Amino acid sequence: MKICVCLGAGWQEYWPVYREKADLIEFRIDLMLSEFASFGDLWAQLAPILKHYGRKIIVTYRFGTLSPDDRASLFLSLLTQSPAYIDVEYDTPVPVLEMETKLIISFHHDRETPSLEELYTIVGRSFSYGADLVKIVCRCRDAGEEARLMALYKIPAYTGRLIVFGMGPYGLSSRLHAAALGTPILYAAPDGGAPTAPGQPRFSQLQAHLLNIM
Repeated sequence: MKICVCLGAGWQEYWPVYREKADLIEFRIDLMLSEFASFGDLWAQLAPILKHYGRKIIVTYRFGTLSPDDRASLFLSLLTQSPAYIDVEYDTPVPVLEMETKLIISFHHDRETPSLEELYTIVGRSFSYGADLVKIVCRCRDAGEEARLMALYKIPAYTGRLIVFGMGPYGLSSRLHAAALGTPILYAAPDGGAPTAPGQPRFSQLQAHLLNIM
């Protein structure tokens, strides 16, 4: 199980701190772009970082202004720098390629948690599209919806290949339950920095929790 520190706006301050401390770093391109005039300006800073630290970096573009096809082009260009993972949305038309970089396909639902049947379909399709890991993040309005999400971890065929947690009131508890159920990656905000998602725990908070359950 690896702890991934998620960096968006203000990433330059936290990158030097966590590039050695964290197992993985997620670069949220959509949030980082707000500080640059263009993607080219951001790329000028990211390219040398990816060259030297790529094997511990997840590159993600989430819910921005780019169309699905433009997102696919962006990620295909990033493959030249060989990050550890590229995280694409469920609707991003990325071709299945033989590549060193691993693919995370993510599905988000910010209003509710779909039925188990729908979730099973999304997970199955994502793996058929070539995902190495599938990430499911849904709003949990009650304990029943949280339990429904966590039930995905009980599918033997997907052991160690699912990253599943909730948003909203059950966001934090579902992340902590995911740690006990065997998620391969846990996401955290930098200590003192802004989280990139609701319910995201701090790095030190997550470290302490893992020590308690080990």
